Amino acid sequence: MAQLQVRLFGAPTVILAAGSEVSLPSDKARGLLAYLTVEVGQAHRREKLAGLLWPGYTESSARANLRRALADLRQAIGDHQATPPYLLIAQETLQFNSASAASVDVAAFIQLTSSPPPSVPISQSTAPQSTLPPLEQTVTLYRAPFLEGFSIPDSPEFDEWVLLTREHLHRLMLAALHRLADDYQAQGAYDRALPHAWRQVAMDPWQESAHRQVMQILALSGQRAAAIAQYESCRKLLADSLHIEPCEQTQQLVDRIRRGEWPSGAAAPRELPATQPRPVGPCPYRGLAPFRQEDAPFFFGREAFVEQLVASVCQGSPLTAVVGASGSGKSSVVSAGLLPRLGQEAHWASVQFRPGVRPFDALAAALLPLVAPQSNGADHLIETQKLAAALLAGDLTLERVTQQTLELQPETSRLLLVIDQFEELFTLGAEPATRQRFIDELLAAAQPGQGGSPSAYALLLTLRADFMGQALAHRPLADALQAGALMLGPMTNEELRATVEKPAELQGAAYEPGLVDRILENVGQEPGALPLLEFALTLLWERHDGGWLTHAAYEEIGQVEGALARYAEQVFGRLDAADQARARQVFEQLVRPGEGTEDTRRAATRAEIGEVNWPLVQRLAGQRLVVTG
Repeated sequence: MAQLQVRLFGAPTVILAAGSEVSLPSDKARGLLAYLTVEVGQAHRREKLAGLLWPGYTESSARANLRRALADLRQAIGDHQATPPYLLIAQETLQFNSASAASVDVAAFIQLTSSPPPSVPISQSTAPQSTLPPLEQTVTLYRAPFLEGFSIPDSPEFDEWVLLTREHLHRLMLAALHRLADDYQAQGAYDRALPHAWRQVAMDPWQESAHRQVMQILALSGQRAAAIAQYESCRKLLADSLHIEPCEQTQQLVDRIRRGEWPSGAAAPRELPATQPRPVGPCPYRGLAPFRQEDAPFFFGREAFVEQLVASVCQGSPLTAVVGASGSGKSSVVSAGLLPRLGQEAHWASVQFRPGVRPFDALAAALLPLVAPQSNGADHLIETQKLAAALLAGDLTLERVTQQTLELQPETSRLLLVIDQFEELFTLGAEPATRQRFIDELLAAAQPGQGGSPSAYALLLTLRADFMGQALAHRPLADALQAGALMLGPMTNEELRATVEKPAELQGAAYEPGLVDRILENVGQEPGALPLLEFALTLLWERHDGGWLTHAAYEEIGQVEGALARYAEQVFGRLDAADQARARQVFEQLVRPGEGTEDTRRAATRAEIGEVNWPLVQRLAGQRLVVTG
């Protein structure tokens, strides 16, 4: 068994021989390990690696960061104790040691996909000579796209390498699936061929050759009607997404199947199941997390409110506040509704943050990438602290910072400052004087200019309704809220239906008859039900049956109300007694009891949680019960 396992399909993971997962020290260390283990077979010069991961730094600073990341990485994976070592380190070069006792899933995948096919037809080959065993192993290795969800935003060249590598491995996987389905089809093992053909369609729905392969296998297994239905699914997908018709080869195949000319001598058609399998994409639901800008294509149900929000911001309102109950979707309507709309307008720039315990620090950290885009690493931290101190002391105004930002970006004329979860000003213990100074600075920058012209700066808040009283206690803020507050109420039944149905439809899935009505009846009009609904839909998606969301799966997850409670109890019940006690302590640290208001969730730092509890927090985050960031 390998002493070290490096898994790069999906989120980057490193596992020691004992089965324990290695906590790598930073994203840069993860990126360095990924690059070295994939680009194997050559020594990489240090200046190249430093420039890849720390662009914009001076050469000496970038190389120093590389040395620190390398030292941390070696410590984490136990490179000093390994014989032979996992990394070959020279004064000017670094290289992954392919002769070490380490396994890399991507390397094994590439090696298996490069294996030549058998030199004789599959029907004449013996089992050991067949391509089936290595190909089965190949497609098992590909658990998820390469480095799924992993990115280093300040290293664009590295991110470009990730994208190119991901696409290359994606194509290798499609080719392996096609070969494997062909091999099983040639043997007449249609039940084993079909899942691999379906997987191709799921991975690349626009690849007609995959649809044709599914059609052929279905027809060969006697399911002619299902093969024709698959053609119709392909035709509709191409028409809706690309506005094209299937190619001539695909149309000729379906015509021959319809006339009974293909395949010749096929088995007699058998009765089909009530629902044919459907190729589907990734899950479009967000579980307990809010929608982000990249989730905008799957954000439905709030279109009318988004229009109000766009109008308020774009028509020059100095302040707009989205006010609603906890869980009503305030953050989502801003991130997935408003911001993508503004992103289509070249003259808008936007920054988004939460105030936290030190609101001026959070404000400075959000603005600095626009004010000083070249700052990185330690310089970034120093400049953030300087900007925060200047804003707090009044030595620098937010209005002046806005002007400087727009001067640096001549193509933009307006800046939107989004403060999400504004109630943190009142719940996380900011000093009253700091809180008042922060609000005054925000409002001063948003005042109209000379002659009543709108400010180049617009302010947008999201605020829990039960904290409106605290906000109104500050008179200037109360005056601004009189005209700028937009109340986000519960969704109508039609809006909820769009939230449930349309994301699934967009990804190719379908609900069993009556299931959507049943879900909507369970949700009702309770405020704060949206996260529970999204969580239930996420669990339901994980149990889809060939692209169908079923009543049986809905019962299995405990319906909407029971989904989260049942899931949390299951996770909690799998912990031993000591971990359960620690989990209770962690959960208590994530709640601030209300005084005349509902209890409030709060963020806890790693220091507050304690190092002894941090591994448990990571496990709970992996189980989606807490969020780390």
